[in-house]
Amino acid sequence: MNEAEEKEKKRIALLFIVIDNKVLLFKRSPEETTNPGKYGMLGGHIEKGETPEEALRREIKEEAGVELGSFKKLKTYELDDVQLNVFYTNEFDTENIKLDKKEHTGKKFFTLEQLDEMSPEECIDTNKGIARDYNKKAKEDMQLNETIQRMKSIIGL
Repeated sequence: MNEAEEKEKKRIALLFIVIDNKVLLFKRSPEETTNPGKYGMLGGHIEKGETPEEALRREIKEEAGVELGSFKKLKTYELDDVQLNVFYTNEFDTENIKLDKKEHTGKKFFTLEQLDEMSPEECIDTNKGIARDYNKKAKEDMQLNETIQRMKSIIGL
């Protein structure tokens, strides 16, 4: 891909929210131009001069009325005409969500199994691959933490 084509690529920042081993997804408004009526993540376009992290904080505030706390980068996905910058968090103020009804009409927690079984008409399909990547990262993080704890006990910390 040449430089001009790269510049035309839409850049998106998305947040994958996992709390108590359940994924929080948001039902897109039927009026949305992309993926209307489907469950997906919060997020949106990265504006010129914005970092993906800044865009994510802005989009979460606009779409859910929530100040985003801590989050980590999961992965950047390069699709044909879109670059998805996906972040994840295990802490989200679910009690104070005020959805922008023009963008989302509802929210719901799903187990990873439920998410995997959803049809393309119910759920944005890329969410399934993102869930698998999140699972892989969570397992790696857990193994790393266990290794660190073992090393600490060995050296007496």
